[in-house]
Amino acid sequence: MSGKGNVYGSLILIGGILAVVALFLDWQSVSVMGTKVFSLTGWDIYTEGGDGSYEYYYIPLVLLALAAVAILASLVELARSSKALGALCILVSVLIIVLPVFLMSDLYSGATGYSWTDDLAAGFYMIMVAGILVLIGSVASMLKSD
Repeated sequence: MSGKGNVYGSLILIGGILAVVALFLDWQSVSVMGTKVFSLTGWDIYTEGGDGSYEYYYIPLVLLALAAVAILASLVELARSSKALGALCILVSVLIIVLPVFLMSDLYSGATGYSWTDDLAAGFYMIMVAGILVLIGSVASMLKSD
């Protein structure tokens, strides 16, 4: 086990953990005159969306499963690197980045005068960082594996 493999696996692990944490932080937070009047976490979308409020309410659950795959893959990466594992993690990282963007843009697709990028909060940005960390660790792992 090389030192670089540990670094790449650690990036994937950190990204997976950040993705899990991000699901429970605010993805959107609206404040009026400094007072929070509305907030929405990734998990809120899943738990409240089953009643028809959100069309793609299941995406946070998919993201949780993807984060679990990244965490498990990172543990394997720490032990042994492979191109197949790297390719899987690249797919996982792309989905971790794309799905929240798709979900948030869809939630506000019918809103007039309001952009889905207005009032994005820490959880949304954290899941983007998580996906990028998994992507960096995955690509680096694939490039170094024989």
